[in-house]
Amino acid sequence: MTTETTEDWIVSAEDVNGATVPPFAGGQPDLLEEAESLKAVIDKHDYEYAIDLAKRLKTVAIAITDYYQPFKRRLDALKRKVLDAEDSALTYSAAANLMAARAAKWHAAERAKEAQAKAEAERVAREEAEAAQRAKAERLKEVAAKVPDPGVRAAIEREAEQTASAPVATPKGAFQSSLPGVRGFTPSRVTYGARVDDLLELVKAVAAGTVPLEAVLPNQPFLNELARMQKDTMAVPGVTVLKNDSPVIRK
Repeated sequence: MTTETTEDWIVSAEDVNGATVPPFAGGQPDLLEEAESLKAVIDKHDYEYAIDLAKRLKTVAIAITDYYQPFKRRLDALKRKVLDAEDSALTYSAAANLMAARAAKWHAAERAKEAQAKAEAERVAREEAEAAQRAKAERLKEVAAKVPDPGVRAAIEREAEQTASAPVATPKGAFQSSLPGVRGFTPSRVTYGARVDDLLELVKAVAAGTVPLEAVLPNQPFLNELARMQKDTMAVPGVTVLKNDSPVIRK
């Protein structure tokens, strides 16, 4: 059993360029030049000639389509393989996003725990720093009480008061995070998108000029279907009914 590869399905330029359409039966001159030479139908003879020429042109068109159909099928098969591969890539991407979401969820929960632990550690460290500062102020007061010189004693007492009233900063390094960092992975990143909750309000805003016209697009398939159903009676503001009147050629 052989295994197909992508290369087996590729139609090369040589395949296409080397292919020729079987010569048109009857040895007719180039039909496109013949059609180009008929600028207008002015009498019955031209009318019959134009219909006959249209049939011959149609025959060649069918012959070309039939001849290249195998190439088209091979290209379509390759396209299906490419689309299948893209679907497989989307499956892997979805699984990767799921794993990342689970990791991010754990990381967020651990970060919340660490925030609480950090706040507690900083509170304890700040209380310890405040206690140490009060103890220092008390020692200065004790020293001042033993100094006989009034001027020196007053200076030490002022230093004790300043020490006791000075703000206490939270000591740095009171808490160290233990959350792992992984290169190439960001647990949380804010991205923005949009969802239309009220289409009518959006249309009103576009009509008022407060929102660009690009915010809404015409539903062309719906309008085409409406035109096919209502024909000349279709009346939609800003929309023109298009009619394509063309002959039908049968072999």
